[in-house]
Amino acid sequence: MKRDNERHGGKLILVISAAGALALAACGESSPPPPKPLAAAPAPAAPQAQPAPASATAPIQADKPDPDKALAAKVQDALRGTLGSLADGIDVTASGGTVTLWGTVPEAGKRHQAVRAATGVGGVKSVKDNMAIVAGS
Repeated sequence: MKRDNERHGGKLILVISAAGALALAACGESSPPPPKPLAAAPAPAAPQAQPAPASATAPIQADKPDPDKALAAKVQDALRGTLGSLADGIDVTASGGTVTLWGTVPEAGKRHQAVRAATGVGGVKSVKDNMAIVAGS
């Protein structure tokens, strides 16, 4: 009986080995299909920036005109009224009521007229004369 078991056991091992070989051979005959590309998940929407709430205590500030620029513009207008097109050769700056005249004039008389015109503008406390006399200017 022992021999029958060995004989049948041997056959059983042979059958199992053959089935395994066939299974492996069947797997090797065709390649598996290529993996499908994964669909990209939609990106989450970016959060929208919310405007900061207006503070109830913050004062509303309007653009205030610069008093120095306004004074310089008044002086420039006065120079045009006095010197005409010669005023185009003179630049005007102002700071705290002090006006500075820069540029060129053709003669000393025009230089004095420019200084007097600037001195006569309301709000002008003093005039610095940095103009040069250049004949033909």
